[in-house]
Amino acid sequence: MTSEWPTRDMETSPTDRKESELKKEFTYGTDPRITAYTLEEQKRVYRRIDIRLVVTLGCMYMISLLDRTNLGAASVAG
Repeated sequence: MTSEWPTRDMETSPTDRKESELKKEFTYGTDPRITAYTLEEQKRVYRRIDIRLVVTLGCMYMISLLDRTNLGAASVAG
């Protein structure tokens, strides 16, 4: 029985591959605005975006939770 899922070669780690191979795997397309940066610079930019999104969405979730609890308390109090 053959597997439909692609298998990875467990013998090669990401550090064994060249940066150009990793860059092809981790970049979004071949847009020259993105591929002009090194892999480390891309990772830093993605990390900054992720941190800003998590903080912003966390604050929005907290405000939403407070709003829902206050609405429930207001309806009970009349």
